[in-house]
Amino acid sequence: PWDGKGELTCFSPGMFLSIATPRPPKEVEAETRPILKKKRTYKEAACPVCGTVFFRRYEMVRHLKATHFNIRPHQCGLCPNTFSRKSHLQSHMKRIHRQPKKS
Repeated sequence: PWDGKGELTCFSPGMFLSIATPRPPKEVEAETRPILKKKRTYKEAACPVCGTVFFRRYEMVRHLKATHFNIRPHQCGLCPNTFSRKSHLQSHMKRIHRQPKKS
């Protein structure tokens, strides 16, 4: 809060303000805004089939494809197994076929 006499008390973490400033807080805030870290906010997304809630929309889409639509685009070249994620195929190759992951 600013008392109009140059004294400014800051309660916001991350604000870099001196205790005594001759300028109104709006001017100081405009200068310090680029310094402050912008906190990202994510809109939750619920699966339309089962109602499971995810923090990010892409997680919900990934869940929908793998769980409800059974889309498994990553196929093992050595056996008939398929996987919804590349990382799952890589783990399979390493565990089952004892092959290092390819980049």
